[in-house]
Amino acid sequence: MIPLPAITPIANIGLEPGGVEPQHVLHEEFAEWHKIGGYLMILLLILHIGGALKHQFLDKEPELQRMGFRDRTRNRE
Repeated sequence: MIPLPAITPIANIGLEPGGVEPQHVLHEEFAEWHKIGGYLMILLLILHIGGALKHQFLDKEPELQRMGFRDRTRNRE
């Protein structure tokens, strides 16, 4: 939909005869950042769930009910 510019270091990989080693170094760098991003996402998910449980059980707010986890045995009016 919207054309994005090419990332120059990635677009130039393989243009030079020695492109294999720079490509390997760049790949390792991207892999490391990808791993860090994955761990950050897991951490944020755990914090988010922990916050919802804190509001539900410590603050006594109907947090889980607001999200759709209602008591299914009650009569609906």
